Amino acid sequence: MMEKIYIIGIGLIGGSFALDIKRLHPETKIFGIDHNEAHLKEALSLNIIAPLAVIVALLNVKSAKSVNAVVPEVVGVTLVNAAPLAV
Repeated sequence: MMEKIYIIGIGLIGGSFALDIKRLHPETKIFGIDHNEAHLKEALSLNIIAPLAVIVALLNVKSAKSVNAVVPEVVGVTLVNAAPLAV
């Protein structure tokens, strides 16, 4: 059972990913993180994601079953190199 999922990048691909998760696991709480406020507002208005999360919260979350970065490759590599998450 997936209880919490964090998706970095809640645009077209991340939003589609979140919709599929919600369809298959409606009890899952999905936190969306994106630099584009319009993406976050749309995902919130469609009830795809829970209230906004921030990167700092990601570093402290140990109860998440999944943390997914749905961002361009260059950004993803920068995030991983800057703040790797210990599993």
